Amino acid sequence: MGNKPLRVGSVGLGRWAKVIGTAASRSKKLDIVSCFSRSKEKRVSFKKQFGCKITDSYEELLADENIDGVLLTTPNIVHAETIIQAAKANKHIWIEKPISHKMKEAYLIKKVLDESGITFSVGHSARMLGASRQMKKMIDNQEVGEVSLIEAHWSNERALEITEDSWRWYRDRTPGGPLIQLLVHHFDTLQYLLGPIAEVQAYIQSRITNAEVDDVATVIARFESGNLGYFGSSWVSPGVYWINVYGSKQNLYHELQFDHWTDPDIDKYTSLFKQPHGTLEKTPIEIPITDMFKNELEDWVDAIYNKSIPEVGWKEATMNLACVEASIKSSEKKRPVKITEVMN
Repeated sequence: MGNKPLRVGSVGLGRWAKVIGTAASRSKKLDIVSCFSRSKEKRVSFKKQFGCKITDSYEELLADENIDGVLLTTPNIVHAETIIQAAKANKHIWIEKPISHKMKEAYLIKKVLDESGITFSVGHSARMLGASRQMKKMIDNQEVGEVSLIEAHWSNERALEITEDSWRWYRDRTPGGPLIQLLVHHFDTLQYLLGPIAEVQAYIQSRITNAEVDDVATVIARFESGNLGYFGSSWVSPGVYWINVYGSKQNLYHELQFDHWTDPDIDKYTSLFKQPHGTLEKTPIEIPITDMFKNELEDWVDAIYNKSIPEVGWKEATMNLACVEASIKSSEKKRPVKITEVMN
């Protein structure tokens, strides 16, 4: 393949496929050459926007020798199936989070990935935000001192919009509701910042929506490092995204305007403040401008060319899913659950 753009097929073709497709079009490292969805309307719309070839089946797309990899934005419940098919067809894979909706499927995926040798990456994009990168740098450089506590919240009103014909309506297809749709991102970002989570205590409920799925979640986490963390999410409230880090030298406060989530320059709509000890004043910190969706795709492509490991591969994505599954188990059993209890 050399330095030529990676030739990819896009599969799913809903709203998020277009977000990722638009990010790919901003990169010189990818070229979307083919697409597939079971919906003819979506196929036609995607072709019109991105100028790629339409295929009549997923199998046809995977059989195309001109395609090097696939961008998968399919429903969670078919992630394992679509990943395994692509890996067996020897196509490199980028898939939108989560890796799957069940831990047992994550292990089926690993077996096929190990056998195929293809490069696999999962779209946990929030760690690519400029503020996430800056907080990581400051924590690692001991600029905040010893971290004592970290808090994170992510909410939106998506559960108020879903209907019975959506896979998101059902608890078995969207386990944990906002846990697997929203907080799985925070599980990734906070583990990127502080290392692995060891144990969780969670409370998950359906409070407002008429859907089967839960719509509110609170998780207390203990990290292997000894740090404590709080995660909160409502799936029936206006968009909110923030992370606060409390340290022995200073605190960090990060917030973004959620309505700009898909903008390539989202860092312009993001704030990061520091509060040194001994003062109540919060001072703004300059945030590096990134393009998180483009960057995560290019990280995957670079790993393919360099025969290296993507930043978010099977291990990281499965650990994030384990946090979701452990939180669900904690809420059901009404007790703390170690992450190792769901890792098998």
